[in-house]
Amino acid sequence: MPPIPSLEPASTDLTPTALFSPSKARQQRVLAQDWAHVETWLSSHYPGRSIPPFERNEETLKALLALTKVNERADEEGRMLRAVESEVVQKLRVGDEDSDPSGLLGTLREALTPAGETALTALAGLGTELALPSTSPTVIAESLISLQSHIATLSMHIRHLSALHDHLTTTLEALRQDLQDFPSSLPPAPSATETQSYARATKLLRTKIAEYNSRLSSLPPSTHPNVSITALIDAEAEVRALRTRIEELEQRVKAFGGLAGDREGLRRMIGKMESELEALKGRREGLLVQLVRCRG
Repeated sequence: MPPIPSLEPASTDLTPTALFSPSKARQQRVLAQDWAHVETWLSSHYPGRSIPPFERNEETLKALLALTKVNERADEEGRMLRAVESEVVQKLRVGDEDSDPSGLLGTLREALTPAGETALTALAGLGTELALPSTSPTVIAESLISLQSHIATLSMHIRHLSALHDHLTTTLEALRQDLQDFPSSLPPAPSATETQSYARATKLLRTKIAEYNSRLSSLPPSTHPNVSITALIDAEAEVRALRTRIEELEQRVKAFGGLAGDREGLRRMIGKMESELEALKGRREGLLVQLVRCRG
């Protein structure tokens, strides 16, 4: 593992070789000054802490010097910008609100570079167009993103509405064409002959109705009592119960289907069955004896 280089400031002492070579001595002094400048800048970024170890060589020194110059330039530009802003704010505070700000704007424009003036004009235009209370780049970026999303949503809605409008227009035209093709839905007016025919049929039906009413009134009263729906349901339940009982009895009768019809025949059948039962019992006993012997 290579040794960690020292973090102490580079020594300004001259080496023995540098004592006999003025150019070497000058080069070492320049290097020492550069390292001291770099370490001072690094120390400002690590207040109260030690600088992390790093490899000290010529390439590292060049990179750190370039980084130091960039940061110093940025710090200087920031200080100048803050100074200009402070001066502008101070002039705005002490100036009259109704006074003409053209002079101040001219001074501010003269202090800006062309790129800065272009950027300021762009920021002002965006802030005005977007109606933003601030010209912060973050606020403007968020507003632009939101505006783009809103525009995309509106564009999608417009496309959907256009498609719906076209569909409704096509459907309306088709309905109008169908309406023109269909005949009139109103029935034609009846002719005089049809009217007379309807009148004769109406008179005939009235006569028939009167005749049927007379026949109904002359019929004798019904001798059957009025049957309610509840009585019909109860009667149906009784019929179902009787049907179930009949099926049970039929099953019981089927169980005696193989028996003889007379008493003597029944006795002979029973005796035969008893003989068969005794034979089966004897066979069972023999099998049990054989089983016991086999196990013994």
